[in-house]
Formats: sequence, C-alpha cells, structure tokens
Amino acid sequence: RRPPRSTRKESSAASDVYKRQVYKVVGSNFQKLVIDNDDDVLLYYHAPWCKRCKTVVKTFEKLADSLSEFKKLKFMEVDGHKNDLKEYDAQDYPEVKMYRGK
Repeated sequence: RRPPRSTRKESSAASDVYKRQVYKVVGSNFQKLVIDNDDDVLLYYHAPWCKRCKTVVKTFEKLADSLSEFKKLKFMEVDGHKNDLKEYDAQDYPEVKMYRGK
C-alpha cells in the first residue's frame, strides 16, 4: 500500500530526456508537459516500491523507441508516489494513461 499523501514530496528532477525517448515529469511541470501539450502523451505512472514497475518500464521504453517516428506522440513517466497529481493521480501502479493533445 502507498503511504498517505501528506508524506509525499515532489521529485526534484526537472523535465528532460533521460532514457531514450521517455521524458521525466514532476508535479510542478505536469500541467505544462502533459495537460497543455499540443501532442498526445502516453504517461507511465510508477512508484519506487512497485516490483512490477521495474519490468514494465523496460517495455514502455522499447515502445517509445519503436514509435519514435510518430512526432505527435510523446512518451513520459512520472513517479506517482513522490508527486501529488491531484485528480490526475494513478489508481494503481504501474499504470499507463493516454492524454490527448489540444
């Protein structure tokens, strides 16, 4: 089980490409990079304590590489445990959600 939200702290990493074609998102830039993005976003939610997340991330990265030719589709990941995303939070981990561009 995940701890209560009051103990969560936003991840300190900024938004930058860190693994192939996958961008890192944190709470403070979530609105700008995911919700207000003109492109479609496939967002991978994970948590450090989630064992399944460690295997799913590899598949997500391969998918991002395979579909890199689609310039209007961005692949992003967020540590849902460290970032309070309010109504955009994941229900479970791992979870992948699609956010349509504007």
